[in-house]
This record gives sequence, structure tokens and C-alpha cells, in this order.
Amino acid sequence: MAFADLLNQFLTAFGVSLPEERVDALARHFALVLEANARLNLTAIVDPRDAALKHYCDSLALLRVMDDWPAPGQAADVGSGAGFPGIPLAIARPQWRWALIESKRKKAEFLQDAVGRLRLDNVEIALGRSEELARRPPWRDGFDLVVGRAIAPLGAVAELLLPLARPGGLAVAMKGAEQSLSPEAGEALARLGGGAPSLQAHELPGGAGRRTLALLPKIAPTPPDFPRRPGMAGKRPLF
Repeated sequence: MAFADLLNQFLTAFGVSLPEERVDALARHFALVLEANARLNLTAIVDPRDAALKHYCDSLALLRVMDDWPAPGQAADVGSGAGFPGIPLAIARPQWRWALIESKRKKAEFLQDAVGRLRLDNVEIALGRSEELARRPPWRDGFDLVVGRAIAPLGAVAELLLPLARPGGLAVAMKGAEQSLSPEAGEALARLGGGAPSLQAHELPGGAGRRTLALLPKIAPTPPDFPRRPGMAGKRPLF
């Protein structure tokens, strides 16, 4: 079975309906990932079934958040790597504008090439650390939606995402099955300008497992103390 057909089958089971040309674009993105993977080590998931479920369905779970948005907005994907979740989401919802942030030059170059070959005019690539970008306009407090997928523990990823979100916006950490909020999470998030967090769990189709979206609302500008210098969030997470 062609990857596009396999992917469409799983997306339908997941409750996601996309026009044929967008499913084909997702399949072309996967082909680009496989083409570059040998030299860039973009992903360990190369089996088509696993990729359809664990990369594309997993990325598009965020549509459940985006489709409740009052209007299309601006979003950032921190630590985009091979383009997950930003490229699948940019394909699925072309009305949204995306900034894909990647600190490794070769991966950023792959993203730039992929975006060009897929003709995604709603995507820009930013080479750099989110902690540095979030220190200057228009990045700081600048995005309606900021996402990070499997880039760090929640106590660290919150500091990478929230400074980029605008007040009234949302940061989303895309996590695995087991996720909880520690008692000190609320206080730590408030230091970043965040509000009360919540967890939204879902099951991937095909028995691929349970995933959790940690929803971190932004209610106030991030104070000037944050984010700390690059690497500090991982070494000394706030919670």
C-alpha cells in the first residue's frame, strides 16, 4: 500500500479528514525525510506504518486545539528537527503561519529545502535557540500558539515555549503516555507569565499508544528574567 493511502487510512480512524492533495503533501514530506535521514539522522522511525502513526497522526493531534481557535493565527514549533509537528500542521491548515525553530544548522537547512520543495509559503525557518530568539521582538510574546514535541521534560519545555507565546495565547508540550503536573507546576508557570495548566490525553489509532498534550495558557508577558541562558532550562528546570 502506498504511504499516502496508509496515512489516509490512519488519519480517518483518528478523526482527521484532509483533501487528497494535502495527504499527498504529507507523503512527499515523509519521502524527503527518508531521503535525508541517512546523512542527518532525522528520525529512528522509518517504517511507513510507524511513521504514519507516530509522526503524522501524533503531529496532527494538535488540530484538536487549533480547530477550536477563533481565527487562524501565528504559531511556532520549537526544536522542529525533521519538521514534526510544524510541517504536517502547516500542510493540514494552510491558513496558519508557522515558524519552525531549529538550533542545528544541517537540520534547519533540511527544513528550508523541504519547505521549498513542498511549496509551503506559510512557513519560515529560524536557525537558533529558542532562548535567544525569545529575547528579542517580534519573537518574544509574539505567537498565538507555540508547540514543542518530545524536546524536554515538562518543567524545562515550559521555559522554552511560554516566552514565545503572546498573552492570551497558548503553549503546548506534546508528551508521551505518562504525564502529570507536580504541585509546584502552577507557581513555576506563573513566573513565566503562564496560567493554570491542564492535560489532554488521546489514543493514537492502530494501537500505537496514548499521548498527552500539556496545555499551558499564557496570561501575562514573560518577566525579563526568563528565559534563562541557553541550556539552563534543561539543567535546572523550574519544576
